[in-house]
Amino acid sequence: MRGVAAGLLVLGLVALGGCKGTPAADPTTPAPTPTTTPLSAYSTPIEVTVSRSLFCDRVSPTAIEHAIGGPAEESKKWVNGDPTPTGDKGREYGCSWSTTSSSGGGQASAWVFAPPITRARAADLATMGPGTRCQRSKSPLPFGDPMSSYACALSTGEQMTQLAGLFGDAWLTCQAPSDAVDEFCGAILAAASSAIG
Repeated sequence: MRGVAAGLLVLGLVALGGCKGTPAADPTTPAPTPTTTPLSAYSTPIEVTVSRSLFCDRVSPTAIEHAIGGPAEESKKWVNGDPTPTGDKGREYGCSWSTTSSSGGGQASAWVFAPPITRARAADLATMGPGTRCQRSKSPLPFGDPMSSYACALSTGEQMTQLAGLFGDAWLTCQAPSDAVDEFCGAILAAASSAIG
């Protein structure tokens, strides 16, 4: 028996000695591009919790570039108590990106209210009238429950879509060119939900 055991041990060592590990990855293979789940890929309702905090640094740069038509030439962030882009003192966390590239340029933004929002308050927010240059629209994309959707025309002539909705106790809003809102708002949702500590 001892001889058999010794023979098996030698066989095992010989077999292990022949292993050289897994082959190294091809050094010419490019790193994978970060991806974001577009809103159209979610089932409804979207079951995620969104943080009521600053999430801007977590947004996919690729989604931002696709939304605004190139690398951001200007970006802004604001936190609870700061003036918002409209100049009002806000109770929100938000960010915006813009470019003036030769392809026409564009802009995109997103924000989340700092205070918690109840379902009753969210229902009121979802039925509030749109701002100037905006019209209520019916979005095929899911974005919170309840939610609102607006189609807006900027002074530049660009057509924007604004989606807003309740995720847990957070009222999240994203706005991007209409042809990019699916990917961009998916990136915003991913960033805001990953900010949960």
